[in-house]
Amino acid sequence: MDYDSFDSFYCIANEYLNTVIYSSEFTSNHPIYARIGGFAANYYYETIQVTVPMGGLYTFQCDSTIDSFVSLYYTSFNPSNPALNFFTSFDDSETDNWEFQFTLNFPSAYTIIFVVTTYSPNVIGPFSIVATGPTRATFIWTSIVNPTTTTTPTTTSTTTTTTTPTTTSTTTTTTTPTTTSTTTTTTTPTT
Repeated sequence: MDYDSFDSFYCIANEYLNTVIYSSEFTSNHPIYARIGGFAANYYYETIQVTVPMGGLYTFQCDSTIDSFVSLYYTSFNPSNPALNFFTSFDDSETDNWEFQFTLNFPSAYTIIFVVTTYSPNVIGPFSIVATGPTRATFIWTSIVNPTTTTTPTTTSTTTTTTTPTTTSTTTTTTTPTTTSTTTTTTTPTT
């Protein structure tokens, strides 16, 4: 028996024991943003915190029927400012199957943010990410919240009165960001 071959096989087999699969699906309920290098401002996306518990080579491959795209961020992702903390992005792998595949060499334990989306805007469908490395990576779906939110209430009123035989009064009140109310009163004099 050739023990050198057996040891090599064991190492390769052991590497594949550390495979983790993250599965999800883009729907019309997903948030949208304007991705870096994109064609429009309406790309469905999902933000995932990926942690590797020790350094080494980790391979990430998307398995999907949609044309996938991923952007990597150092510490956090802000959909209102996608250039902030941006590290790199990956599109199609060399296999021309419209799915990303890449390998990163982490010097030590590390957490990075994946923003998974599609090459074209308005695309929905399922996807999976397969991670393989010296230890199991962890995937945590993170909530999509802008780091800062400012709400400024504003009130706008308009009154219009016409005195020829009909009186119309319109009052519009707008409170930013979401409430608008309009009241219209019409009085017609009787003769």
